[in-house]
Amino acid sequence: MKLTILGSGSRGNAAVLEHDETMILIDAGFSLREIMERILDADYDPGNIDAVVTTHYHSDHINSATMLGRKFNIPVYGSPSAKSRLYKRARGGFNKIMTFEESFSIKQLHLTAIPVPH
Repeated sequence: MKLTILGSGSRGNAAVLEHDETMILIDAGFSLREIMERILDADYDPGNIDAVVTTHYHSDHINSATMLGRKFNIPVYGSPSAKSRLYKRARGGFNKIMTFEESFSIKQLHLTAIPVPH
């Protein structure tokens, strides 16, 4: 398993998690242009991303999530409380917004969400 931090801070957050044949982007808080640059600078092919998983609905975590989902035809996962904010950012035409409760899987990765105050 490999975790690559693409950026972390009030201007944006993003990380890539890889395991076997699965690659997910955790948060997409930068502009689409900025996150694409960061993905490419880290030597990843954005076309290989299997999903975007958002940790919570603040803009520094979801800014370009639905744009990436639309561009690469991949699902965007968010908590039930994040779903309406993700739909707003999608501005219509994107229907791959998935919600998760506690545990869910993306290909070989099994993820467990742990609620924490922020």
